[in-house]
Amino acid sequence: MAVAQARSFTAAAARLGMSRANVTKQISALERQLGVQLLNRNTQHVAPTKAGLLLDKGTCELCWNLGDAVIRRRSVLACW
Repeated sequence: MAVAQARSFTAAAARLGMSRANVTKQISALERQLGVQLLNRNTQHVAPTKAGLLLDKGTCELCWNLGDAVIRRRSVLACW
């Protein structure tokens, strides 16, 4: 999650090329869908909750696994 890594909605929005309001809406919608709070927020700080850390870790693992699968697929296709 870009917000958890940047510790800022504004910085995450800039990194993603989105408005801060849109990032906030996306995070809120995800929290509603999952039924958990992913970020602790106040006017000065944003920090991931335990659930947010677990989601971030799981997302990273998913991306690595997907990357490995793409590399394996390319290797197999190169043999044809």
